[in-house]
Amino acid sequence: MKLQPAFLLPLLFVTLLSAQVGVPRLGTVRFADGSVRAVTGLPANLIVAAKPLTSADFASFSDSVGLVFKDGLIRLIDATGVTLGERATSETKPLLNVDGDASTAIAWLPAEHALLRWDGRALAAGAIDDSALTGQVTYAQMMSQNYARLLVSNSAGSVSAVTVSLDTGAVVSSDILPGARGRVFIQHSFLVFQDADGLAVESVDGLRRNISLSKSLPPADLDIERMASDWLHVSSASSGQQWAVYLNQSNLHVSVLPPPPPAPKLPAVLDTATRGAGK
Repeated sequence: MKLQPAFLLPLLFVTLLSAQVGVPRLGTVRFADGSVRAVTGLPANLIVAAKPLTSADFASFSDSVGLVFKDGLIRLIDATGVTLGERATSETKPLLNVDGDASTAIAWLPAEHALLRWDGRALAAGAIDDSALTGQVTYAQMMSQNYARLLVSNSAGSVSAVTVSLDTGAVVSSDILPGARGRVFIQHSFLVFQDADGLAVESVDGLRRNISLSKSLPPADLDIERMASDWLHVSSASSGQQWAVYLNQSNLHVSVLPPPPPAPKLPAVLDTATRGAGK
């Protein structure tokens, strides 16, 4: 049966109304108090969930999964906080990253000299010969099933991109990244790091865009964690300010991220015995 225009209008109205009811989820953020919360809304109006998904000391989230670390335990969780896999570790500061599905989950364990990854069934660690690494690893990324990439901040301040074999643990190649300094993060094909002008976003052809986040930032002040596949959570250790940075191959947008809602105040409980004694 062919629908007439009179019938199409109500259907169109219902469709538009349904589209407006849902608030888009933008990502998941670990805040300074350790709470891990969903962030929804629009870039100009971000909303932080009142109820935490979990708590963590370090975290990284893509659109579908996340890696979180708390009390010696690394967990791979889904978007609702359900644990898909976990592994105990002696690390205190593991480096976590996940930028796609569960197969991209990776963690650098410096004390164990190992990389932890999801093999489809569990989080499995493989030893890495890190004797050739002459600095601090600031970023880890799965390149394929057999190779991972580490960014290493060298003692002189330069940054090297190091490819390691996940099968043998050996370093395959090491290349200096021109212009990059300190702690560097990779977002799609861009390098993201702090420089003298704020947050720098550099493309593969060397074109650099600077984002002025604050009037003055001390060196090594910005911390970056992934909150979704296209979103980064950037926070300032000195000021406590935080931002959500949307960055993909065609768009760059910075939004101020509000703090998490305060915990609800519990009603005061009056001891009946004390109350009776006071009468």
